Amino acid sequence: AEELIKMYGAERMVFGSDFPMSSPEKVLKTLLSFKLSDSEKELILYKNAEKILKYKTSENTAAKTHAAVL
Repeated sequence: AEELIKMYGAERMVFGSDFPMSSPEKVLKTLLSFKLSDSEKELILYKNAEKILKYKTSENTAAKTHAAVL
């Protein structure tokens, strides 16, 4: 997965856990272990989904999520 992110770019990826086949916690830990910048991780974890869904999280919610995950 890390190679695909580097090949195609974080702006083309959206986080998914393949639940119930995989544990969301396990998949998240794997993503966070990749050698990506915080901004690339933010794109994959929520910013790309916001663009697709035309939804904007509040800055407060985004900050809390960022601090808890990264």
